[in-house]
Amino acid sequence: MIWHKKNPFKVSFFLWRLLKHKVAVDLNLGKFGINIPSMCSCCISHKEESEEHLFFDSMIGNNNWKYFNQVFGISSGPANLRHLMITWWLTKGKNDIQKIALQILPGIIVWQVWKARCKSRFENVKMHHNRIIPQICQQLIIIIHKQIPRIPPLLDWEVFQKVMEFAKE
Repeated sequence: MIWHKKNPFKVSFFLWRLLKHKVAVDLNLGKFGINIPSMCSCCISHKEESEEHLFFDSMIGNNNWKYFNQVFGISSGPANLRHLMITWWLTKGKNDIQKIALQILPGIIVWQVWKARCKSRFENVKMHHNRIIPQICQQLIIIIHKQIPRIPPLLDWEVFQKVMEFAKE
């Protein structure tokens, strides 16, 4: 859900812009007359940077979604980013922790990919899913802690996964 009350406003706002195709990727900038050579910051082949490519089709986007799909048992069948996020939002969680995570994680994933893209573009920090995934995990745990204080804010990701799996319904 875009405007989920547990999502930070900046994540919800970014997600809203993404679903309205208003994120400043190279392809969208070209629509407004800002013509720059398009090259995706997350690819070796430097394909054209579009929202679908950056957040879904690219190696970075694909690896992030594949990792979290596996953790949450979500089928990797969706054909595009919008469909994948809707699949997440419609998936039923087994307990309160999973329900919150399934609702807010798509926004956190795209937000962290966007932050990594901007660091790559403007600070020359190479994008890699092994750096993005821990940031996604950390942000999720912090948000869950704010909603469910019995979950420690600095919990290790593997421990958090066990807590999430075995939490009471």
